[in-house]
Amino acid sequence: MDVMYTVLLLFFIIGLSNVIQRFVPFVPLPLVQIAIGVVISISPSGLHIPLEPELFFVLFIAPLLFNDGKVTPRDELWKLRRPILLLALGLVFATVVVGGTFIHFLIPSIPLPAAFALAAILSPTDVVAVGSIASRMHMPKGIMRLLEGEGLMNDASGLVAFKFAVAATVTGFFSIYQATGSFLLIAIGGLVSGALLALFIIWIKVLLRRFGLEDITVHMLIQIMTPFVIYILAEELGFSGILAVVAAGVVHAIERERSESRTLELQKVSDNTWSVILYILNGLVFVLLGLQVPDASRVVLEDPTFGNGAVIAYIFAITLVLLALRFVWLTLFWKKIKPLMTFKESDLPKFRAITTLTVSGVRGAVTLAGAFSIPYVISGGSPFPERDLIIFLAAGTILLTLIIASIFLPILAKQTAGESGDQKLLTFEQAADRTWQEGRSYLQKLRTADNRLAIRRLAKEYSQASGDVVYGGGTSWDFAKRRKEQAVRLKAMQTEHRLLIEELKTNKEELAESVVDYLQLRLQMIEEVLSNKTRFSLFAIRLKRLAQKVFPGTKHNKLNQEDGKKVREILARVYVQIIGELQKGLKTEENHAACMNLIPLYERVLHRISETDLDVDPVLEHQVLDLHYQVMEEMRRVTQQLFQENSTSRETTQNLRRYLNYVESAVAENAQTPVDH
Repeated sequence: MDVMYTVLLLFFIIGLSNVIQRFVPFVPLPLVQIAIGVVISISPSGLHIPLEPELFFVLFIAPLLFNDGKVTPRDELWKLRRPILLLALGLVFATVVVGGTFIHFLIPSIPLPAAFALAAILSPTDVVAVGSIASRMHMPKGIMRLLEGEGLMNDASGLVAFKFAVAATVTGFFSIYQATGSFLLIAIGGLVSGALLALFIIWIKVLLRRFGLEDITVHMLIQIMTPFVIYILAEELGFSGILAVVAAGVVHAIERERSESRTLELQKVSDNTWSVILYILNGLVFVLLGLQVPDASRVVLEDPTFGNGAVIAYIFAITLVLLALRFVWLTLFWKKIKPLMTFKESDLPKFRAITTLTVSGVRGAVTLAGAFSIPYVISGGSPFPERDLIIFLAAGTILLTLIIASIFLPILAKQTAGESGDQKLLTFEQAADRTWQEGRSYLQKLRTADNRLAIRRLAKEYSQASGDVVYGGGTSWDFAKRRKEQAVRLKAMQTEHRLLIEELKTNKEELAESVVDYLQLRLQMIEEVLSNKTRFSLFAIRLKRLAQKVFPGTKHNKLNQEDGKKVREILARVYVQIIGELQKGLKTEENHAACMNLIPLYERVLHRISETDLDVDPVLEHQVLDLHYQVMEEMRRVTQQLFQENSTSRETTQNLRRYLNYVESAVAENAQTPVDH
């Protein structure tokens, strides 16, 4: 039970950190998660989780890098292969040599091989942390691609160098020729073994499909297990497990593109599943980091051998040397890097571009996990020299590089993007326009052969809803007026709900089964709109669709001509009464304007029902609602992203959320209204 409570607490911390970060978007999420981890660790009933490095690499680093290899654009990485290798190989080994020598000079009690080990474990950069910081600003595309490529490769090179340095410290023996040969064997072997194992797993999945096993759950389970299995097997073979999972991710990306038309549903499930997995893993990495910081610090800070001021000064000195070395390295090789930066920032001022890349060299989870993997004793039984101090310095450098990046990257990103020092915030109309653009684009991404008609209907609704605010002028969107209109609209829907229930109670025995099914489905959709719980209604809709697949008898079929006529008669009676209720509302000053707007809408619907031979399709209506809720979720995500990027003020963001709530209810109601196709 203790393990379960610990896991639940960690999940709660991850959720809490995201809530807190929404209120302080200028603080990167990793720092929030580290801070919460520190507070939990030092609390009276503190949580202490020993960090097992090998388990950490398997559980966290393997799936994260596998996904990075799968989603990072290969063509862009190939264009940047030279600067990536210069940073992931050349800079790593320069950091080991120069940084290790400096650390030994600064702290003579750390032997030179152990200093090389510390420098090696400080050489990998953490692209997850940088990505979290960059998510709230306009980081140049090419710089982010270069950082992603560097992060994919330098974990392996840094860890290999670290292992050799630790081995030299433990055994007292080191050979540059042996180390070079072993590095090439480990690196090439990791890439080849990862690619071959990935191909073997893909072959197994293809074989299962040939035998008729198309179960998405089974294929998704294989995909989730892939990075863990490949990492473990590569390590057992003596190769780099990190490079193996990166290569496997790239191979799976190629296979995904070739099989896109055959496994569209699997890919949708895969994207959703991996988004949850990555959300949890990224959060756990930094929460665990925060939990380790107090324990890593306590031993050193309580040691009388070192003054607290001295060890903190060591952290600042080491961090500054690492950043200075990175800046000098980029400056020396800029002529080789710049021509390959084929993106628009290739024309950026040299100093700004290099400084941005320098500050982005944040250290993270791999550094701390590697530091904790240092053995306690060397050959002969003596303690590993200054092990606790090395772990403390590694943890301090991680925190300091995160803080430096959090402070300076937003400033550099604005300047690098050619923006002024004070970014102009978007107005409500501009933010709504941006949100609608993303929403309509997302709607088209959801297009399949089965939902084209539903998308066409929904696109018409969105065109009217977006034009109301985007093209209506700066003062067109009156929130008080819209709230009154929404209240009247919802009251009309409640009336429709009540009248349909009365129709079913009174005439159910006389109605055809398909008519009853349609009216009940319509009642369910009205209840979803009235509940105003759209974030959960999408999940409910998916459960219903799953039930329809499992129990085919629950599937609603298209109404025939006679049954459609009966439905029209019932709806006509309902809408006549709704119009009567709205006309009564004209007598009240409070609801007069709202009723004036809604009466023509219901009159048009009533006219179409009375005069047009409608093709009533309940499944289509449910499709429209399903798509609508998905698009609204995407638009809410864009709204939050604009706020986190400092593009909108808090007031504008709140107004935009209220606007989306109104649109969600209004469009959902209109989308389920019978129309001629």
